Amino acid sequence: MKTFVRCGQIFTGREDDARRDEILVFDEEGVLDYVGLEAGSPRRARGDRTLDYSGCFVMPGLIDVHTHLAYGNAKSEEDIDLYSPLEFRTLRGMFFAQKVAAAGFTAICSPGDAGQISLSIRNEIRRQVKDGVDCIKIALDGIQRRDNGELVAAFTQEETDIMVREIHRLGKKAVAHARGREATLYAARAGVDLIFHANHLDDECIAAMRQTGSTIAPTLTHPRNTIDFTQPHEPAFLKGRPDHAQREYEIGCANWKKARAAGVPILTGTDTGFAVTPYGEWNARELELFVDDLGFTPAAALRAATEVNARFMTEGNRIGVLERGRAADFIALDASPLADIGVLQDSSRLRAVYIAGKEMCIPDRPYDPRQVTDFALSNWTDLYTRARVAELRQQRPSLAAAE
Repeated sequence: MKTFVRCGQIFTGREDDARRDEILVFDEEGVLDYVGLEAGSPRRARGDRTLDYSGCFVMPGLIDVHTHLAYGNAKSEEDIDLYSPLEFRTLRGMFFAQKVAAAGFTAICSPGDAGQISLSIRNEIRRQVKDGVDCIKIALDGIQRRDNGELVAAFTQEETDIMVREIHRLGKKAVAHARGREATLYAARAGVDLIFHANHLDDECIAAMRQTGSTIAPTLTHPRNTIDFTQPHEPAFLKGRPDHAQREYEIGCANWKKARAAGVPILTGTDTGFAVTPYGEWNARELELFVDDLGFTPAAALRAATEVNARFMTEGNRIGVLERGRAADFIALDASPLADIGVLQDSSRLRAVYIAGKEMCIPDRPYDPRQVTDFALSNWTDLYTRARVAELRQQRPSLAAAE
């Protein structure tokens, strides 16, 4: 049995313009058999079905290369690894994966996990994928800085080269967290497949990326949400994170534009999984930020989130583009994101999501954050040393006497 999909407009991911009044045809395995004008399509047989999206904009399912399914909208680092059992977090991750899928994202990369949560979730959704990780992430810098404020790389160039060579020898992709210049340069020289952030890249980094083929996912949504949403009473505000994020964002935007102009591929990824980037809420904001802050056209942003991202993904030659031989992963919208990239963030405009030809009918289920995150529990706000207790007793004689 084949399925014929009538499309009002179709954006294949291969070109910048949408084509009108064409059809998709996919088989029982969810593989596209035909994309084009109906006059040239395969003959219909008894039992074939038709899906009518002739009033919709049909495009490949979106891809996010930076979503942490194990994090549970974490509000603190401890939320990520300490406050709930892996079994619960796996179930929670499945719930949040559905949130992301319902937002039109049919594929993700989870570059940071706990236990094998993301593997468990992925293998249930993509049964064809072999067991084992698809990429290995190296944390190439963090918070350690030199006196001049420059971030220090966590590994030497030689160490980075050895790790990346071994990752590639095993047939896996290498990804790296690198914000500072030094770590970004080491990653690019070593041929890391995908470098996250790279705010402080320079011409030497760009030249190395061009030589080795490294790509960048700047992850705009997390810092932009931190800047826009953090409230004055929150610890992140009191620690100055919005101001720091603003400075890093401005530096990054200038440098990412240079990298793009030099021909370095830029991928879309949001760092979803934190309280400031909850699942399924802001994944599509990355595309809007690519347009507003990096100078992408809407078409270029769409292609970044589909065709370009797919090149990095495992079995990426099966997704990201609507053409024969690829998976029938597509979404249908009642408005064109080429005219307004912001419509991707409006769930009311999303009419359907298909993965491998199967419609994802996921109900919009509200949830209580206390049941899926917020496991950090502060019982005390003070450190009760003997000296502190003595000080408190002077202020409050009713404080119980120490034994």
